[in-house]
Amino acid sequence: MYVFLLYNSEVYVKNDFNNWDKLPIEKVHFRFCKLYLGVGKKASNIASRGELGKFPLIINIFKRLFKYITHLNSLSETAIAKQAFLISKDLFTKQNTSYYRKAMDILKAFNLNTEITDLESITTELIQPITKRLKENYLTFWKHKLENSSKLTFYSTIKIDYEVEKYLSIIKDSNKRKTLTRFRLSNHSLQIETGRYHNIAREERLCNLCHSGEVENESHLLLTCEAYGDTRVNFINSLKNDLTTTETNLNEPTLSVDIMKSTASNTTLKLSKFIFSCFEERLKQLEAGNAGSH
Repeated sequence: MYVFLLYNSEVYVKNDFNNWDKLPIEKVHFRFCKLYLGVGKKASNIASRGELGKFPLIINIFKRLFKYITHLNSLSETAIAKQAFLISKDLFTKQNTSYYRKAMDILKAFNLNTEITDLESITTELIQPITKRLKENYLTFWKHKLENSSKLTFYSTIKIDYEVEKYLSIIKDSNKRKTLTRFRLSNHSLQIETGRYHNIAREERLCNLCHSGEVENESHLLLTCEAYGDTRVNFINSLKNDLTTTETNLNEPTLSVDIMKSTASNTTLKLSKFIFSCFEERLKQLEAGNAGSH
């Protein structure tokens, strides 16, 4: 897929992560990530990409762009491609729009290498540090987006490293794996998520299964909702042998985050089973409640 999407990408460039994500090529990338994860269209784009540790295709394009420039630099003055490159440089020196100018704008926008004063200075040895700097720039952008997204409040507490999540390979049951992914990315049916589409204030997105008056969010399902009391007791008891320290308090407020961040196979499998069971129970109770109201 990437070969197809990146075909001829050396000649079209954008230098803005925000605007790039709106372009058709990256939308295809998002669609692939979401299909692989089994989440819906409304799942967060940056979370879907982050869950797989995938960087936006623009970084691959920039890498290909600078590799192509090193190739152009190696050509003889009589080569047609080299002549076109020199014409592009001439347009740049005259402050006109050109291929050369766009490439220089990228170097400036991302502060990739302050020692590079022109494209002729780019060598093969510089490609790797330039790519590394691009990824660092994106991670700064990604963390900022994550921290300022109300939709990803829970996800921002459990997503630590920008890499593919281990549970994706640990959990073999596709239904349980997808349910856990949707839960992590807030692409689920809890009120904290569905309430946003009905313009319900966050503090008013209350749980309809229990009488606690609490907002139905991820932590509520994991720790306090009475509807899953027995299932939760069995789950917590089963975790005791998996915890890395006997000093861990199973009732502490950070328990939901601690469990979600665990990479232990047994804990991950039990967590996916628990969450899957909760959503099954939730659906059953809501359907029973709807039937009783008619």
